[in-house]
Amino acid sequence: LEEQTSQGSDITDESIQALKVSVMGPMMGIGDTINWGTMYPMLIAFFLPAAAQGNWIAAIAPASIYLVVTGIICYIFLHMGYSIGVSSADKLMHSKRMDMLINTASVFGLMVMGTLAASFVSMHTGFGGVPAMLNDILAILLPLVAIFGTYLYLEARESYLKATLWIVAFGLVLGGAGILVP
Repeated sequence: LEEQTSQGSDITDESIQALKVSVMGPMMGIGDTINWGTMYPMLIAFFLPAAAQGNWIAAIAPASIYLVVTGIICYIFLHMGYSIGVSSADKLMHSKRMDMLINTASVFGLMVMGTLAASFVSMHTGFGGVPAMLNDILAILLPLVAIFGTYLYLEARESYLKATLWIVAFGLVLGGAGILVP
């Protein structure tokens, strides 16, 4: 539109600004979901075990890969948006490929988060006299209960801050009572 205006078209500056503002929200929603909500956490989750073992490359790899991939995506969409024009946003928003990409990234993200939960969430009881087999079952069952309890709490439309505070409170109370031990 700006190019058409510079060539003498009868398009007002207000119309151009209104179109930019109206398209900005939906487009940012897609980009943020894919980039910040899915891709970056997956990169961090992928490299986190190696970084925890002291590998310094794993500490900088997620940010480096993220910058390269985001730069490529920005370059492609910049040129695609310019060449296709205003209709590109409508095509992108109603594209089945975009829906498929978002769903695939969401499923992959859930798999990564499940793996992280199974790998890094651990709880042990401080009950003396509990048979070893029962203690082993509790060591697996307690993190599962904690994760599903948090999930159900968040599904009830509670805030993440409240969920975090409840987890900290339960951890302090149960740890202080000797029920949970490191």
